[in-house]
Amino acid sequence: MKNKQNLIIHKCSGFFRNKLCLFGISVAVCVVFIDVAVLSFGLDVASVKKKIYMVEAGAQYLEGRELYRDSKDSNLLYELIPNSKAQYQRRHPHDVDRSIIDFSINRLGFRSNSSAEPTAQKPDGVFRIIALGGSNTFGFAVSDSQTWPAQLERVLNEKLPGRFEVWNAGLNAYNMTQKVVYARRLIKEYEPDLLLFQQRNTGRRAFFYKARHQPFFRANKELWCENVPLIWFDSDPAAWFHCLLVRNWALYRLCVSEYNNYLVDSMMTEFVPTQTEPALFEDIFNRYFSPFADRLSSKLFFDFIFECQQTDSLGAAMIVTQIEEQDRFFVADLPLFFLETEVRKDSKPSYYYEIHPPSQVYEWYGEKIADWLIKEGLVPKDKN
Repeated sequence: MKNKQNLIIHKCSGFFRNKLCLFGISVAVCVVFIDVAVLSFGLDVASVKKKIYMVEAGAQYLEGRELYRDSKDSNLLYELIPNSKAQYQRRHPHDVDRSIIDFSINRLGFRSNSSAEPTAQKPDGVFRIIALGGSNTFGFAVSDSQTWPAQLERVLNEKLPGRFEVWNAGLNAYNMTQKVVYARRLIKEYEPDLLLFQQRNTGRRAFFYKARHQPFFRANKELWCENVPLIWFDSDPAAWFHCLLVRNWALYRLCVSEYNNYLVDSMMTEFVPTQTEPALFEDIFNRYFSPFADRLSSKLFFDFIFECQQTDSLGAAMIVTQIEEQDRFFVADLPLFFLETEVRKDSKPSYYYEIHPPSQVYEWYGEKIADWLIKEGLVPKDKN
């Protein structure tokens, strides 16, 4: 009798175990099927696009011209269009120059400093400086010859013998990850003697407002971590596990992205109604979407600067526009120039602190940065 009962229990447990296994397999197949559907229809990308960070959306160049395009590099995301030109009518209200702003991109894809076209191969006797940064370096509110790299080139050639080139490799909204990737390319192709990193933009990378997002996300999984954060947890183990999942599981990132969109939309009410919609949007996303992107940027920058410090043929320095939240990028033995400190020291007006200041501020930048480079010995004082 007891053996018969055991046999019945064994058969029942085997039956339920088989049913449980079948249920588990069915759930797994459903999840895989849904995951494939999410990937096939691009539903994860469509969800992320609702709150993507875009650049150039409100540029409004005259005659509808464009200066930017998608990049083939999924780390850079966008780039300047070689040989392109555009104009912009709106000057800073304190600018002494009231003329239309002219933008010229040379054949190598850099903001032009002058009518002379640069050559990829560095001419003999030239000390070549390349300035990397965002819209402040690019000079979004001034003409070609008024940007601070153009002013720096002018001042160095006036103060020191020989010949200096200062190339403007600034692009609107570029963060440190993009600048480091770009710097590696510039070193290989253009033989710079000194790289100047201007640091202002933090957080995730922007996309060109006309971008085809799906190829970038499929090619670069780090973009998922930047754009689908785990904003309701603030713990490193949870963030690490989340990044592992969000890189490799389409259904998971779709669910997290939709929940993030809901949270951010609900938090819009926290801000005062006097702020504009773009300001609300940027404030919220800088708060919740920055941590992973900033960790990635700072690591890449640290590794890059360490490599630069191992060679005598290439110098690197950083120009800090605003000190706040930039200390994560301060590397030991890296020369730092604090523009904000100089503004206070010289008792300059408040618009000297702005990200897109008038042209006379950039002229002051050029003088100050040149004096600092000479004082620090970062440029040669005597050239043969």
